[in-house]
Amino acid sequence: MLETERDEIIQYGIEREKIILVSIAIILGLGCVFDIFYLSIIFSLAFCALRRYAGGYHAKTQKRCYVISLIILIMSFIIMKYISKLDHVEGLILLMAFCCGIIWHFAPIENKNKSLDELEQKKFQYETRKILVIESIISLIAYVFDSVMIFIAISIAIVVACIVVVVGIIQIRIQSNN
Repeated sequence: MLETERDEIIQYGIEREKIILVSIAIILGLGCVFDIFYLSIIFSLAFCALRRYAGGYHAKTQKRCYVISLIILIMSFIIMKYISKLDHVEGLILLMAFCCGIIWHFAPIENKNKSLDELEQKKFQYETRKILVIESIISLIAYVFDSVMIFIAISIAIVVACIVVVVGIIQIRIQSNN
């Protein structure tokens, strides 16, 4: 490997680390602002785990990605805060089940920056389904044992992942028609 290639790889790694650290700071900061600090962590872990393998919508530019991600976070945190004030959240169980079905059936969703061969497709589908089952079980256990906020955080993460998957499907169809 040439020294310039090595330097480029190191520089890319440093840039990725900066982005990750800033993203974590934003998530934790917004969690504090909305007074749902630990739920912001649970939501982020659940969403990122699913998003990594399920795929879905991808913004055309990095700036647009940041803006959309920030909007998604703020909206998700507002929804979590609002739902936590409700006496009954049973409807969220149905919505989560519906979203799980969509993700189960359609994921993983490729994009123009990351196409998957047949083996990767199967691996990502398996990982998506495994994470989906684990998150669903954890959220339902939390609900049964009256940890409703944990249930809400994971359920909203699954719903948001479902929306990203559906928008990704739409994005692919639009691109293939053009």
